[in-house]
Amino acid sequence: MTGTWTDSYPYNANSSFALHPQFMNLPAAGVPADGEYLRLRQELNALLQVDYERVNREKLRLLRKTFENGGAEILSKKPFREFLSLNERWLLPYALFCTLRDEYATADFTRWGKYAKYDRKALEEYRGKHRREVDFHCFVQYHLHLQLSDACAYAHSRGVILKGDLPIGVSPTSADAWFAPRLFNMDSQAGAPPDAFSAFGQNWGFPTYDWKRMAGDSFGWWKSRLAKMSEYFDAFRIDHILGFFRIWEIPVDSVRGLLGHFSPALPYSSEELKSRGFDLSGGRFVTPCVSERMLDEICQGGPSGGLLLDPEKDCGAVPCGRRARPNPLGGSHAAYRRGAVRGGPPQERVLSSADRGPCHLCVSFARRCLAQEFRCV
Repeated sequence: MTGTWTDSYPYNANSSFALHPQFMNLPAAGVPADGEYLRLRQELNALLQVDYERVNREKLRLLRKTFENGGAEILSKKPFREFLSLNERWLLPYALFCTLRDEYATADFTRWGKYAKYDRKALEEYRGKHRREVDFHCFVQYHLHLQLSDACAYAHSRGVILKGDLPIGVSPTSADAWFAPRLFNMDSQAGAPPDAFSAFGQNWGFPTYDWKRMAGDSFGWWKSRLAKMSEYFDAFRIDHILGFFRIWEIPVDSVRGLLGHFSPALPYSSEELKSRGFDLSGGRFVTPCVSERMLDEICQGGPSGGLLLDPEKDCGAVPCGRRARPNPLGGSHAAYRRGAVRGGPPQERVLSSADRGPCHLCVSFARRCLAQEFRCV
């Protein structure tokens, strides 16, 4: 968690295995239902909207008090030791991640100094110095596991099955990405191409999977993830299941989804696909369909913004808020064609809102680039 209201967003979790502390039943975890607890519960429940930040902050505060008073006893008992043994592979890296996140006040592990990369030896030493804090996060996950298991058992006793939601992606600042970055393409982001819903496409901000690396251990990470979910759920809803077969992949420095490309998870020749009814000739099925309306919206303004024009160059149309890349042949042009400004490294600069201005030559040029790259078939 980041400690902000964005923690309520389920598709940007800091772990694919851990359960969210905001769902904790505090008295069931040993928090006394005293006057402080009852007043706090009444106050927060009376709000018209859930105050996620305060709920999470207060729950963790009360859980820490409970852990300080009786946590050692819980950790010494056989049920907890068994839970730790069965979940140690993901639980300890997660607990270390949470401890370091709190210490450095950011979930962006690239800013954790010598701990930016997961190093088992260095982190064993760190755990020895911060054992109480690491144990606390294990304690929280243990109680969450007990409570969800009880809820599942109750549902089953009433003839109810539970269906769990499984997002295709993971957060780039998650325990998963920190512990096993080799499994992800950290220089890419997943999203969706331009379509009827968004002329600029979508950028979800999640790293794509390195399927070749995952296949190296027979997809152990996925097997572990599904096995953990199977402890609680009888069926899964996989959000964007198409991502197992192909994904819209965008460079990590892109803001919108325009510069992406389809990246298949498995290689098939065009002949193989054609034999199964998918004729790719002319770009069909693999080229985003962008209509004239979308081109007008992108190039001439509209609900999604329009173009910024660079008065210092003779043709410098770029999307609003994006970066302009110098053209080695003189001038600069829209970096639409999958980032393919050819010739030398991209030296980028950010354009300001003062760079706006009409230029029919720029608009016409950008329209031609987009029409060639994103044509309807």
